[in-house]
Amino acid sequence: MLLGKFTLNPGVSFHNYSMNNSQLGTDFKNSFTRVLPDFFALWQIKKSQSLTYNFSFQNNFTDINQLVMGTLLRSYSSLFRGNRELENSLSQVHSLRYFKYNMFNFENIFANATYTRQVDAIKSRAIFNGINQISTPYNSNFADETFSAMGQYGRSFLKYYKASFNASFSWNKFYN
Repeated sequence: MLLGKFTLNPGVSFHNYSMNNSQLGTDFKNSFTRVLPDFFALWQIKKSQSLTYNFSFQNNFTDINQLVMGTLLRSYSSLFRGNRELENSLSQVHSLRYFKYNMFNFENIFANATYTRQVDAIKSRAIFNGINQISTPYNSNFADETFSAMGQYGRSFLKYYKASFNASFSWNKFYN
């Protein structure tokens, strides 16, 4: 949808998932339906200046090796046991981007910020039995969050000189 200097693109996708896991003579079935919205917005301030916002939900599924019920030898005194009842995790991502370019003085300004929140993330739990370690995956009850931002400013002056400045920031909140 175009509204003057704005471009808006809302969306939604419908997903139906079904999993049948047969191992060691027993079955485990998991079926669910999920509605995943997304949104894109662009503000074209000028031809060489824009502000963009993106939002999306994403399903993240584990590797098939995490679902194996048997015990695997990974290295000396390190074993791995899968968990066939693992569920998918759900990520929510927001990103904001600003861009400006001036051809008259070759000035560049760029900034980006991203926030991610992941629910039901798949973590690994270690169980110690003497000198042996058995690791097994599980769905965490706590949400992991990440925020990162970066900015860059650059400008040319005189004929052969250019100066630039970069800054970045990152914040993470993980539950292990």
